[in-house]
Amino acid sequence: MRIAWIIFVLMIVAVAMIQVRVRQSSLRTQTYRLELYRYRLRRQLWYRQVHLQEALSPARMEDINRRMALRLQTPGVDVSDENQITRRD
Repeated sequence: MRIAWIIFVLMIVAVAMIQVRVRQSSLRTQTYRLELYRYRLRRQLWYRQVHLQEALSPARMEDINRRMALRLQTPGVDVSDENQITRRD
């Protein structure tokens, strides 16, 4: 009868160890997935920062300003180009 109790206790310990290993394995898998997700997010953030840096670079801003700039003419001068406006003082 005593050996039956020992076997029963060892069986409970073995089942508990298996449960711990399964939980450990699932947590390791979840940690790995979260790390991959974090790396993907960091890569996306890096690409977006590079894109914003290119869009907001001084040379790019000067080019945009140059393309969007309106040339001002003094009053009374004919404006033949649609990109030019007349000052109204």
